[in-house]
Amino acid sequence: MDKCGQVLYNFDNAEVTGFLTVHELGHSFVNTDVAGLLPELLKDTALFTPALAKALEPSYIGTWETCLIEHLVRLGEIRIARSMGDDKEEQRVRKLHVTQFKFILLPLLEKKIAEYENNRTLYPTFKSFLPEILNMFHELKPTDIDQILSENLVK
Repeated sequence: MDKCGQVLYNFDNAEVTGFLTVHELGHSFVNTDVAGLLPELLKDTALFTPALAKALEPSYIGTWETCLIEHLVRLGEIRIARSMGDDKEEQRVRKLHVTQFKFILLPLLEKKIAEYENNRTLYPTFKSFLPEILNMFHELKPTDIDQILSENLVK
């Protein structure tokens, strides 16, 4: 800590540095792809229910757009650990984000992203698959989101 009580972040902790690098690198892919589909994404703003907003507030998530971006970046963290064969890290990151930080849409996204991973000929890029993810959300109602959240709060 510095003399004002602020935590100083250095790059001397390999685990934290690696974790943050994967997260921030994910934004460079996700943010631009999502921005290109913003009108379609905003059709589902009602899914950012007051209960979900409250659950994600400690992570500074204040809009549906940010909620979706942050879920997708965290999905990337899980899938990267999986693709690297690091089951322990995959499980750790999943538990951290879903249980502790309440990114409760990750299980839905993990099921959906399997379609992308198993059909790269049809979907050569994440950007080409993103409309399918948005279509999945178009089928949900705010009550579905609150139900998923309440189930996760019990765990």
